[in-house]
Order: sequence, then structure tokens, then C-alpha cells
Amino acid sequence: MIMAKHNSEKISRNVLFALLLLVLILPFLSAIYLLDAQLGAQSQFIERQKTGIDYIQSLRNVLEHVQQHRGMGHALRNGEHEFDARLSELDSDLDKEIQQLEKRYNQLGIIPDTNRKRMMWYEQWLNLQQHQLAMTAEDNFDAHSILISEYLGSLQDVADAFGLTLETDLETRYLMDAVIQLPAQIENIARMRGLGTGFAARARIDAREKERLLFLGQLISEEMESLDRNMGVLFREDRMLESRMRSILDRGMDKTSYFLMMSYRGFIESDAPTMSAARYFAAGTDALKRFYFLFDGIYKELKDVLASQLRDIRNKRILLWLSSLLAMAATATIYYMFLRQQKTRLRLWRELQQEKERLDLIMRGSRDGIWDWDFRHDRIYFSSRWKSMLGYDEHEIVDHFTSLQELLHPDDLGEALAAWYECMDGGRNTFEVEYRVKTRKGGYCWIQARGLVLLDEQGNPVRMAGSHTDISKHKQAFAELESINSELEQFAYVTSHDLKAPLRAIANLSQWIEEDLQAVMTDDIRKQMVLLRSRVKRMEALINGILQYSRAGRVDMEIETVDVTELLADILDGLDYPPDFHIEILSQMPVFETARVPFSQVFANLISNAIKYHQGENGRVAISMRERGEYYEFSVADNGPGIAPEYHEKVFKIFQTLQARDKLESTGVGLTLVKKIVEELGGEVTLESAEGEGATFRFTVLKQPASVLADEEMSRSETA
Repeated sequence: MIMAKHNSEKISRNVLFALLLLVLILPFLSAIYLLDAQLGAQSQFIERQKTGIDYIQSLRNVLEHVQQHRGMGHALRNGEHEFDARLSELDSDLDKEIQQLEKRYNQLGIIPDTNRKRMMWYEQWLNLQQHQLAMTAEDNFDAHSILISEYLGSLQDVADAFGLTLETDLETRYLMDAVIQLPAQIENIARMRGLGTGFAARARIDAREKERLLFLGQLISEEMESLDRNMGVLFREDRMLESRMRSILDRGMDKTSYFLMMSYRGFIESDAPTMSAARYFAAGTDALKRFYFLFDGIYKELKDVLASQLRDIRNKRILLWLSSLLAMAATATIYYMFLRQQKTRLRLWRELQQEKERLDLIMRGSRDGIWDWDFRHDRIYFSSRWKSMLGYDEHEIVDHFTSLQELLHPDDLGEALAAWYECMDGGRNTFEVEYRVKTRKGGYCWIQARGLVLLDEQGNPVRMAGSHTDISKHKQAFAELESINSELEQFAYVTSHDLKAPLRAIANLSQWIEEDLQAVMTDDIRKQMVLLRSRVKRMEALINGILQYSRAGRVDMEIETVDVTELLADILDGLDYPPDFHIEILSQMPVFETARVPFSQVFANLISNAIKYHQGENGRVAISMRERGEYYEFSVADNGPGIAPEYHEKVFKIFQTLQARDKLESTGVGLTLVKKIVEELGGEVTLESAEGEGATFRFTVLKQPASVLADEEMSRSETA
């Protein structure tokens, strides 16, 4: 019995040992698996890049032959038969090559919206072949160029789809850029060769064609300089590459320079082409051949670099799993230390349970739902409140992200996914979005979701947690408010229309009465009639002012980049002021984000008032700006009659004027609008003036819109 009991205890200890060892090893194996999966993903990515550059290499051969066909065809249609035999050979070769290229492109299965290009290239080529005899030389040249543009466009599609434009190490990036950009640069040389060959064949060139060749020559020179700089950077990183590629690059540059010089002397400087079409075509072909050699060399280097990277990844994966085996062996050796810490672990576990219970209690007492998303393991937790606020029981929603996706309103899913993916990619560390979620009853409720992203030591997002708040009532109230505002605006418009109609009728009636009674009307009656019509116009202006004031701050508040210097120039162009009235801009004006239309209205009203109320000659307005912390402070100063201090507040009240309207017609709404708009933009407006000393209006505007400042403040508080 004693022996049996001892054996039983030994077996129990062995089972406990195995279980604890498994608990220690599994998380480690999971991390190793994730790292291995990441390396595998990198390997697959490089394989995709290899597929992309292989397609570009096959495209390179088609491009070279189509460019030759275009140049020779242009010469043929301008009277040169030197290339007839070669054109026939190219027709046959291109039939096969274009079909193969189209088939290969379609097999890549790139992006759905590029499917419209399928089965078009070969049809375009056949169509060109069928109609080329009826085409002019220029039309035939342009048809070839359109086909080449399609090929170059497919190159960019492939580059984007297969990750050739993504940031990698410096050498790979420059090699990728060269493979992607060089065909387009080569095309410009080929285009000049084709055009010049045709001009030489017909022994005539006009001014427009000279300008076209000159433009192409300048473009080619700039592109060659850019290529030389980029290759120079690459050569500094890899001297071995320089030893293999420098001579090819230099020969290409020399041949291109010779070709450009021949073009300039033979076409630009002379009245008629001074060389044969065959000679010019051969010179261009020589330059193109060197750059195609360069392209082939870069392609080979890039293939070698990618192959080397694949070998490195394979070695890393082997080393990773070897290291994991060693780590598991080390784990077994520290098991004894683990047992000694077991008592401490139990105590910490009890404390953790207490914290968990406390958190559960807080969540049950909160009106908000809680969610917690683990990116590494693709697990998401929804609290009971999160589910119940939508009417669901605990078991009816699985704790997985797809559950939330299925509940989101289709119109809101795209915006929500974009915000989530931006957080997952490390683009931002806060999450806030509003969307509609389907309830158990089949309807939708508005939810405001907020969350924070947790980063690991390397700064990679690993987790995001936050809350769900039901804002359906708020949305409903906001919608009702929008409806009320719309009704008020419509009411103001209709009311103003109904008021203006009788006013116009009164004005017209007074005019008719004056015309009918012209013979018996006295001067006093005529004066009263004029006064009546002026009152009608004043009333109509007041109605328009009321409309403007009611709409201020509710329309055209879209934020955009505003160049204040250009804005002021546009405003001044639209103003009518005397020749002796001078308007100056005394300081450098900023370029910043704000609402253009209301901001422009502020300047327009202040400058217009300065012009309207100025008395006498030599009027002057000075506009300046200074920075005040988070604000720009703008000032508009004039040398007008000035405003006494006791009226500084009065002028900003609606319908208030300092002069009788009979003396100077005014609605008294302009400065009221200025004050309202500036406050809507988050600033304030002040007046500095004394009677007879001119007036200076100052107003402040936030350097950044209030929404941007709020986001930055939230980010700073979360980082702290």
C-alpha cells in the first residue's frame, strides 16, 4: 500500500511536470510560429516581386519591337522604303509577342478594375495593321504611341500590384525604380527616333515639328541627368555594381548625347533635314540599344539581389527553429526555478482575479460597452454590456472581429475598416469613428466607438481596446436640429421673397405715378417720390443683410489650404475704388488651413467699409499680419474719419450705423457679419480708433482648424 501510494504521487508529479512544461513551451512556440510566418510572408512577397519584374522583362522585348515598327512605319509613310523588309519581319514577330504578352498579363490576375484592359492589346494591334494603309503618317505614329502607352500603363499596374514600389533596402529600391522608370525614358528616345526618321524621309520639317523635337530633346536630357544621379547613388552603395554597370551607362549617355546633337544640327538648326532617314534611324537605334543593355543589366542585378534575399530568409528560418529547439531545452532546465516561484504566482493570480472582478463590476455599472482586440492572435473581447445594449444575449455574438463586421451597416463598413486598418498598420494610435450597428430587432442604432492602440517595444501595434457608446438619441436630435435649421433658412428665404415682392411693386408704382402725373407734379412731390424709392431700396438691402447674417457660419465652412496673398489679390481685383486710393500689404502673408469663403468675406467687408466711409482724397488701407501663439492676427488699418471709443461696441451690432442712412446708404450688417464669422473660425475681432484718426480692425484666426488641434491634444494626452 505504501509503495502504491508513493508511485501514485510520483506519477502525479510527472503529469504536473509535463503540463507545466507544455504551458511554458506553447507561448514560445506560438511566437516562433508567428516569426516564421512573417519570414514566410516576406519570402512570398519577394517571389511576387520576381514575378513582376519577369513580366517587365517580357514587356521590354515587345516595347523594343513596337518602337522599331513605329519608326520604320513613319519613314515608310513619308516616302522611305529602306525598311520594307524589316517591317514585314516585325509584323510577324509582333503578332506572336503581343499575344503572348497579353496572355501573360491576364494570367497575373492583378486588380479587378484592370480587367477592362484584357483582350484589347492584340485587338488594337490587328486593328492598327488593318487600317494602317488608310492612315496618315502622323495618325499611324500616334496609334503606335497609344499602344506603347498601354504597355507602359500595364507596367505601372504590375509594379503596384506586385509590390515593386514599396519601400525596401536602398539597393533594391533604386534597382526597382530603374526597372520601372527606364522603359518610359527609353520611350522618349524612341519617340524622337521615330519622328525624326519620318521627317528625314520626306526631307521637310516645319516649325511645329521642330518645337516637338526640341521639347523631346530637352526632356531626354533631363531624364538622362536624373538617371545618372540615381545610378550614382546606387554605385556609391555598391562599388562592385559600379564596375559592372558604369561602362554600359556611360556608353548609353555618350550615344544619346551624339543622337541629340545630330537631331539638333540636322533638324533644329537647318531649314530642311540634312541626313538620310536610315542614318538617323541607325543613330537612334544605337542609343536605344545601349539603354536596353543597361535595362538588361539592371534586371539581372535585381534578380540576383532578390535571390540573395530569399537565401537569407531561408537561412533565418532554419536558424529560428534551431534556436527554438535550444530555447526549449533551456526551458526544461529552469523548471525547478519555476516550481519555487509557484507560490508567488498563486498569490499574484489571486490579486489578478480581484482586479478582474473589479473591472467586471465597473463595466456592468457603465452605460458603455467595452471591447478589447488582440492583433497578434486575432481575438476580440466584447463585454456583456456591449452585447446587451444591442439587445443580444451573451452567447449570441461570437468574440471575433467578423461578428462586428456582419453587424455594421454596409454604408459605414468601409470607413470603419479604413480606421481600424490605419491603427493596425501603425498609422495612428487612437481610434474614433461613428457607425450604425444592427440590433437584435433588425433595426440599427448609432454607435460612437473610441479606442487606444497598445504598441510593443519596437513600436508595432499589438492590441487595441476601447468603448462603444450609443449615440442614437444624439444623432436623432442632430437630425432634427438640421431639419429645423433648413426650415428656418427656407422660411427666411421665402419671407424675404414675400417682402421684396411688394417693395418692388411700390417702387414700380411710384415710378408709374411719376410718369403719369409728370405734367402736374411739383418739385416737392418729385422729391418725395425719389425719397420713397430710396426707402424701398434701403428696405430691400436690410432684408438681404438679414439673409446674409442668418446664413453666416452655416454655409461654405469647408476647410482648405488658403494662400492669403492670392486671396487678397482676388478680393482687390473685385473692388471698385478711386485711383488715388491706395491699398498696401505690409507683411508676408501665410498659407494655412481654414474656411476660404467666410475668411474671404471678412477681408472683403473690412476693406469695402474703409473705402465706403473714407472722406476726401488720398485714401489709404494697410493690411498686415503677425503671429500670436496658435493664432494669426490680421489687421486692416485706414486713414478714414475714425470711430469714437463710445461707439466701438455699437458698430458690431446689427443694423447700427454711425451716419444717417440718408447721408450714406448702409445696412449696418457688414461688421456684424465680420464678428460672427471670426468667432465661428475660433477667433475674435477688436477695434482701435479715435475720431478723426482712422480705424484699425484686428481679428485672429486659428493657424490650424479646431478639429485638428483637438486631435493633436488628444494624442499628446494619450502619449503622456
